Amino acid sequence: MNHTVLEHAPMPGRDVRPTMGGGRSTAPREGGIERRRPARILLVEDNPGDARLVRENLRDAALGRFDLVHVSKMADAEEALADDAFDAVLLDLSLPDAAGLPTVSRALAAAPGVPVIVLTGLEDEAVGARAVHVGAQDFLFKHGATGAVISRALRYALERKRFMDTQRFLAVAGARLADSLDCRTTLQHVTEMATPLLADWCVTYVVDGATIQRVAAAHADPRQRETVRALGEDRIDLTPGHPVRRVLETGESLLAPDVAHSLLEQAAEDEAHLQALERLGMTSLIITPLMARGRTLGAIAFVASNSGRRYGEDDLVLAEELASRVALAVDNARLYEAQQAALERAEEAVRSRDEVLGIVAHDLRNPLSSVRMAAYLLIETKLPDDRREDFLRSIVSNTERIDRQIEDLLEVARLEGGGLRIELERHRPHALVLDALEALASSAEEMEIEIGGGVREGLPEVMADPDRIRQVFVNLGGNAIKVTPRGGRIRISAEEADDLVRFSVADTGPGLREEDIPHLFDRFWQSRVNRKGGAGLGLSIARGIVEAHGGEIHAENGPEGGAVFHFTVPVADAEPEVPTDR
Repeated sequence: MNHTVLEHAPMPGRDVRPTMGGGRSTAPREGGIERRRPARILLVEDNPGDARLVRENLRDAALGRFDLVHVSKMADAEEALADDAFDAVLLDLSLPDAAGLPTVSRALAAAPGVPVIVLTGLEDEAVGARAVHVGAQDFLFKHGATGAVISRALRYALERKRFMDTQRFLAVAGARLADSLDCRTTLQHVTEMATPLLADWCVTYVVDGATIQRVAAAHADPRQRETVRALGEDRIDLTPGHPVRRVLETGESLLAPDVAHSLLEQAAEDEAHLQALERLGMTSLIITPLMARGRTLGAIAFVASNSGRRYGEDDLVLAEELASRVALAVDNARLYEAQQAALERAEEAVRSRDEVLGIVAHDLRNPLSSVRMAAYLLIETKLPDDRREDFLRSIVSNTERIDRQIEDLLEVARLEGGGLRIELERHRPHALVLDALEALASSAEEMEIEIGGGVREGLPEVMADPDRIRQVFVNLGGNAIKVTPRGGRIRISAEEADDLVRFSVADTGPGLREEDIPHLFDRFWQSRVNRKGGAGLGLSIARGIVEAHGGEIHAENGPEGGAVFHFTVPVADAEPEVPTDR
């Protein structure tokens, strides 16, 4: 993974490792160990002279910064290992309270994972080999344990311990990442795990659409945890120069072995934010992107402060290795969430289908029952001519009702399959409105509803299929008739709007619920409050026809109550964008 390295002027008491072109550092390491914090070494030796010699040899060997703790008994060593963390143990095999190979076993039991280097006064390689066999990292003969020899053994031991710690951390992190498919929970767990092994404090960001959100934060110092968690908690839009935004935009890691004040200023959004960052004492920084399948999903910032560690290339490699695992977990979590959402939509579609089938079956059963009853009476009974005519009219009316419902279902299939035919011709809006009023007149009269219209003179002609536009008016008007109380009014009008003519159907019914408006034109959808029967296809069909003409349709509540449905049709001189698959 490419990365950027930020280098600044040396700080007192600190070294700066220059880099070339963002590649690996060419600066020498101190004894092969990165300067993060002093290596802590426990020397278990009962001979004061030997102990002094080891200390002097280490000091002269340029091992780097180290803390050497000396004890003379195995019991004291076990207590020290239990109470504190050490990076390596130099162990004499001959102590007042322990001798031989059991000493090694006791040291390993007291501090699992800490490398033990055996110091023996016996020039017997078999003893050293047996010590390694029971778990020691290495063995040294005291008479030949020069500074160079001891420092070389310690360097190897410390590097091996770091490698083992890294592998254990990545293994535990991988297991933790697999524990949950909730993205935020997973990121918080990993952020907490990264402190203090990788960072004194750590913050994780994710990209959510066009927004950058901070989703997890942790600090190794319990006294600073709330400060970190509250730091920018409500900040989701990072400033353009923010280092995290830079990493997200470039997809390259950022390594700042020493953090200059200018970097804090870039990350701060205001003076209070800057002061909070200063209080946290940021000294070294790594920000690495979370990338999966070629996409940047977020970023993790690893920050060093009071521990004295200074990030280098090895730390960056570990940070990027962890980030790759985190990115995969985030990507899997999002895929899982998307699958769950798709499953919920599928289940909702099944529920909707079953409900629609129930509605359609019910709506078809009623007219079929009427037809069956009328036919039975005509066959089985002798009726006067006027009664026979009534039953025949009932049969015709109900079969037409059935035919309309079947046609609606077929119309939906045509709309979805691209088989709806539209024959565009020039028509006057006034004629289309009059045709709609004529088609709806009898239904409105039956329900004692007044229906009328008004079209301003001089409206331009439109390109329309008159039969299809009549169907839109019938569906919209029929819906209005269902919800408008007796004595109410329905008005159909038209007006010019740029290169379109906007037709409107307004009623004096109860109006629309705001939460229903986004779903009015959905296929098979009906309001739970104003359900009036039918399969809920009329408005969906109207939308499909209008869009096939190159227009749009929407609904709103009227200024004086009731609902108003508007749809547009392009004027004849304009070139409507009619979908080619219609």
